[in-house]
Amino acid sequence: DGGGGAVPAAAGGTELPDWFRAVWPRSVTTFEGIPESWSLQALEFTNVSYPGAASGGIGVGLNQPQNGPCGVIAAIQAGCIAELCRSGTAAPPDKVQITDDILASVLTAMLWQARADGTVKLVTKAASEANGGVDVATFTDKDALHKGVSEAIGTFKAPGGVVLFVYSLVVTHTVDAIRSDVMNAGGDLPMVTDLSLCTSDLVSLCLRGQANGNVGAFQPISDENGDNIKLEWHEGLGVGMLSMDEYQTKIPLADALKSPKYPVWIMHGGDHFTVLWAEDLKMPNVDEESSGDGASFALLQWNGLPPNGPRLARLDIRAKEQAPPAPKKRKAPTQFEPVIGEIESIVQADPEMK
Repeated sequence: DGGGGAVPAAAGGTELPDWFRAVWPRSVTTFEGIPESWSLQALEFTNVSYPGAASGGIGVGLNQPQNGPCGVIAAIQAGCIAELCRSGTAAPPDKVQITDDILASVLTAMLWQARADGTVKLVTKAASEANGGVDVATFTDKDALHKGVSEAIGTFKAPGGVVLFVYSLVVTHTVDAIRSDVMNAGGDLPMVTDLSLCTSDLVSLCLRGQANGNVGAFQPISDENGDNIKLEWHEGLGVGMLSMDEYQTKIPLADALKSPKYPVWIMHGGDHFTVLWAEDLKMPNVDEESSGDGASFALLQWNGLPPNGPRLARLDIRAKEQAPPAPKKRKAPTQFEPVIGEIESIVQADPEMK
């Protein structure tokens, strides 16, 4: 374990390798030409405060200089907070700290669950024309991997660290497995869009080791009866998700995302990901605590992106019931073939023309 190796570029260097193309859009034409929003992003947690906190701040803030990698850093931040919940941290809620060891443990867990052939490939040096790809260290033992990640933690905390971690995930899970995962979800590569935004496939690869970005409760393809059958979301890190897409599409998110193992949710607002978690790191028990007025509890939300961030907000919640599970199936919406000559839609731009 920890042996060296390389993930090379294509012969002659005329084409960028498949693993690189699985990440970046065609507008990225060189190893060094990745978007600035990604090359600047570090995995460095900082102390942040919020109104009502009893101390000067808690060490959970993950700043995001530019829009782009929010899905990946939200998954990592959520995973770290879930690790605090899992380990039963004894620190008071207002003294919580995400340490280097917690970060290393979460990065290790993400890589370990992404294995396609039993091997993790850890990338700690940026891809460039000079090294013809990336240098990797290979691991088949989880303890050895944790040691390797811990030794390289300073690299991941430096600008560009998030890119090295994404490369590690991709070469570990393999391009073939990623392509299969994405196609099963009805998506397509690459996992970063032309606007430098990460797709739900990349977020899923972080959360559960599969690049299947279908976060909904149902299969995307209907069966012979016209029904979408309910899917089970692999628990992964035990982190949940709440999304504006559910409101817009009326398709519920997977049960395990709405009601996760730990009280941590990635918040998807349409074009940005933030993180929400229980202030006391304990799952609210709405059913048992509810009275006529409902159960009350506090959540914290982190947004590390300007101009609205960096900001840690405290939300006081009153809930009367827990979200119900999705039904076992749903009737797929009927699709009608367009007819030549029919009016599909009307655009009324000028009020005077009404």
